[in-house]
Amino acid sequence: FTGKRLAGLLILASEHVSEFQAEQYRLLNTFANQARTAVQRLEAILTAQQKHLERLVENIPIGTVLLDENLNILVANPRGQEILAVLTDQTSSNHLTSLGSVSMDELIAGQDDILPMTIELNGGPHRVFEAQLRPVQGEVRQWVLTLREVTRERESQERIQSQERLATVGQLAAGIAHDFNNIMAAILVYADLLRADPNISTYSQEKLD
Repeated sequence: FTGKRLAGLLILASEHVSEFQAEQYRLLNTFANQARTAVQRLEAILTAQQKHLERLVENIPIGTVLLDENLNILVANPRGQEILAVLTDQTSSNHLTSLGSVSMDELIAGQDDILPMTIELNGGPHRVFEAQLRPVQGEVRQWVLTLREVTRERESQERIQSQERLATVGQLAAGIAHDFNNIMAAILVYADLLRADPNISTYSQEKLD
């Protein structure tokens, strides 16, 4: 016993009556106490590991949701609850049928895809999320759903791509201007030479100017 709680049961039996002596009972009692201590230590380790895991899941910036085989929500970390509140209406049921415009059937169909599925919300402020569903193998099949908002990342990517396009256009314009300046330089040189020619009439000089 651990306090008043049963920690385990150790049974020693023999076909013969009075087979065990007092010394053997003492050894058995010692072994039972040691086993109880080992169980207590193991429980303490498992409890500590569980608390560490719970804190880890609660504080990761990615929404993590555990679903049963019927897509009912079993557990969701705080970030997962926040994103679910945006993508679904969970006021009446914990059963997931869709996330935004993406159905759960689509997520199940893409469970082997390397890249997550994109979910866009356009009803209010434009927001973009990524969702990925993975099966958890065990005696009872469950699902792990990860959710992440990538609105700012996508906006940054679009700005970078726009800047890259502008830089490309700028390089093209600079190249064209350089080639055009070479042509203009030749024209200006010959125009100056013609203006210096004394045989050019005044009318032609004005045209050259």
